[in-house]
Amino acid sequence: MSELFHELADNAPVMIWRSSLDQMCDYFNKPWLEFTGRSLAQELGVGWVDGVHAEDVERCLATYRGAFEERKEFSMEYRLRRFDGAYRWVLDNGKPFDREGSFAGYFGSCIDIHDRKKVEAANALMVSELNHRVRNNLASIKGLINQTSKTAETTGVMTRILNFRVEGLALAHTVLAQHGWHPVSLMALIGHIAELPDVRARLFVTGEDALIAPEKVESVAVTLHELALNARQHGALSNESAQVFINLTRFIEAGELHLYWKEEGGPIVWEPQRVGLGTRMIRLFAGRLPSNLDFRPEGLVCILTLPIKM
Repeated sequence: MSELFHELADNAPVMIWRSSLDQMCDYFNKPWLEFTGRSLAQELGVGWVDGVHAEDVERCLATYRGAFEERKEFSMEYRLRRFDGAYRWVLDNGKPFDREGSFAGYFGSCIDIHDRKKVEAANALMVSELNHRVRNNLASIKGLINQTSKTAETTGVMTRILNFRVEGLALAHTVLAQHGWHPVSLMALIGHIAELPDVRARLFVTGEDALIAPEKVESVAVTLHELALNARQHGALSNESAQVFINLTRFIEAGELHLYWKEEGGPIVWEPQRVGLGTRMIRLFAGRLPSNLDFRPEGLVCILTLPIKM
């Protein structure tokens, strides 16, 4: 090989290889050898295969040999062991070349695409999660419409209640999106509930914060949202002096947190003879978590047991 070729190949920003008519590799440039941490002698022939991840070897060789037989270009992704022992995804492109008018072998180039693959995997997971949540939300909205239409006295009341309940679902989605679909601070979630009209000045929160798993956020958000709506319509927030207390108690060994919602100073509470939509909604979403709803005369109490991230 000419000195110019060596200079070009060894300073190229990609890993370069070459194979001859027998499919054996007879050249690797400096970036390839630096990536693998192996000598040229170790990589020649089929030595380079030693660095390919065991799960990718068969597919990798099948693509490589199949292209040789058909004399066509190929592109494949596989994991290649780096000098530090870590396997990294690489994109390998090969192309046949001629010498003096006859097929002489293949030239190929590899680039490290590991970071890109991680981003793609994360994006795919996020899209899958988003699709799942959209389907769930649409089903929940359909149920809300059906249930609310059966109990609302007028179209105006139905519209107002539906708007409030859909806001609860939207809240869960917004909080999850803000946190990149990662665990969410329970205090932050409660803070959004506190922003609702007539709630902030009379909601008091004590205890330790904790992170809630993404798959539990919707149930927690909608339950708290529904409790707030119920309190505004019938409970402690329906007059001007009552209060709502939330206490958060962590049980580290059990990996859980108890959220204790207690209303005080509102109208006398009675166990409902007919379960209204609000109660059904609370039981529906809270029912996805270990929970207890207690209609005490002095005020409604709801206890949620939440799995937490340490």
